[in-house]
Amino acid sequence: MTNYPVLATASQIPTDLACELVQVPEWRLAVWVYELTGAELDEYHAGGVTVTGSTVTPNVRDSTMRLLCLTLRDAGGNRLYPDLETGIADLGTRGSAGLDRLASVARRLSRLTSDAEKDAEGNSEPAPTGCSPSDSPPISGAPSPSC
Repeated sequence: MTNYPVLATASQIPTDLACELVQVPEWRLAVWVYELTGAELDEYHAGGVTVTGSTVTPNVRDSTMRLLCLTLRDAGGNRLYPDLETGIADLGTRGSAGLDRLASVARRLSRLTSDAEKDAEGNSEPAPTGCSPSDSPPISGAPSPSC
């Protein structure tokens, strides 16, 4: 077990996010997928329930598109779909194979999968932090993200 120094201030918590350039052969392009921030994680989870009076009902409708709206970014790190409603509608018209490919990466980077749960328990190496475009396949003419 590794001993980490005591966290003295909030400013010592890293703000870099894991990201990965994902080739989407179904669409003949590549897309940057980022880990969710804490605020985005809450936003993602909040969209997964419907509250009517005192009744809370799970709502999985549009969960894949909601996740992708929060995690797909351009080379500058800006969301491709800053407006969730518009993004969900737009992504809902795209092919499911490409969406599933991107969503799998988004879930892994944000530790929303059963494999991530095992990682969190210490059964394997932790996921790398920080964007590492050098580990991703290059795209001709595409700038690297500024993360």
